[in-house]
Amino acid sequence: MKLALPALVGILCTFSFIIVDTYFISLVGQEDLTAISYATPVVDFIIGIAIGIGIAISSVVARRIGAGDYEQVQRYVGYSVVLCFIISVILTLVGILTITPTFKMLGASALNLPKIYDFMVIWYLGIFLLFMSFVMTNALRAYGMAKSPAMVQILMAIINVGLDPIFIFVFDLGIMGAAIAGLLSRIIGFVILFRILKKQGLIVFDIKGKLRDMLSAWKEMFSISIPASITNIIGPIASLWMTYLLATTSQNAVAGLGIAAKVQMLVLIPMFVLSASIGPIVGQNFTAKFPDRSYQTLNLCVYLSIAWGIVVTILLFFIAPYLSIIFSSNKETLNVANTYMYIIPISYIGWGVIMMVNANFNSLGHAKRATFISFVRMIVLFLPLSALMYYFFDYIGVFVAFSISTILVAIFAYYWAYSDYKLKLIK
Repeated sequence: MKLALPALVGILCTFSFIIVDTYFISLVGQEDLTAISYATPVVDFIIGIAIGIGIAISSVVARRIGAGDYEQVQRYVGYSVVLCFIISVILTLVGILTITPTFKMLGASALNLPKIYDFMVIWYLGIFLLFMSFVMTNALRAYGMAKSPAMVQILMAIINVGLDPIFIFVFDLGIMGAAIAGLLSRIIGFVILFRILKKQGLIVFDIKGKLRDMLSAWKEMFSISIPASITNIIGPIASLWMTYLLATTSQNAVAGLGIAAKVQMLVLIPMFVLSASIGPIVGQNFTAKFPDRSYQTLNLCVYLSIAWGIVVTILLFFIAPYLSIIFSSNKETLNVANTYMYIIPISYIGWGVIMMVNANFNSLGHAKRATFISFVRMIVLFLPLSALMYYFFDYIGVFVAFSISTILVAIFAYYWAYSDYKLKLIK
């Protein structure tokens, strides 16, 4: 609870950026709402990579703390900053140069492309700040300091809410204004979090003459972050696929998908919180040779995620229309958004189980297992099933295919984790 409650606030504030942006942008017009809906899965794709890097830092730091090696903790956090800078520069350059072809491929119209470009250019410039936010907050949480990053994230959210209407309406920058507000908020958050890390002595830049040590650290981080990033970007790939399919229906349908995805972000936050909190506890206890505690933690989080999935499914069934109307009055857009919120939440029970099992495997250094689970869920099951169901039942079939794939893989994932503990750890 000490990790989860502050993390709940922090992650809520992180996701609030795109929610707040969508609300203010929807006030500008339907075209701007559609543009931000196209941008969302691409943004989520990059965030998935950032989460993977954050998971790697959390896993490495937690296991080093469990082993009592605090000097390595300092160096590894410093090495991660250098790594994030290199990766973010590459992604920023590639992202900016490929904005037009990427969104043309997704089905964006010529009318929407200029607006999408305005938003994404500014957003891409903040990738390094995004990466560092995940690295620094995960390092602090793994160290047991969950309140400080949560407070900083609250401040960032407040700044974003204050700046959004100024840049969007007062300066008349529209969708670009939302991206600028987010960038400025992340700059302020980066400065504060970095100072906290320095004050706690959790970061050193001991790089000179340490190239071999740094490359070794990067290798260990990559062994976790690459599979973890793949795990987290498979979901956005599914969203990109949904966006592509619905774009063949209409641009308004894409806007509806975007609205539902924003609501989904909010209701899934408790599950993200649990999956973020499980890592340090599982990793530290396993390294300290208390695997029974790791197993108990996994089961507790699985039970809580199932309970939350049931509550959300019932809740959204009744309030979905009242949520979607906040963002749009277009009939087709509302139909798609509401249908999504009637069908997809059925999968949340399984989705939560998958998130907990993947977080468990990542924290134990078995990131490839988490990747395999997500790969089977999205690539092996969802993509072909959704294409088939779309042919017969339009977008409703896509949503049903997502739920079926998620629930089936959740059963397999939990059985795998259970067997792993049963056979190897708690004989």
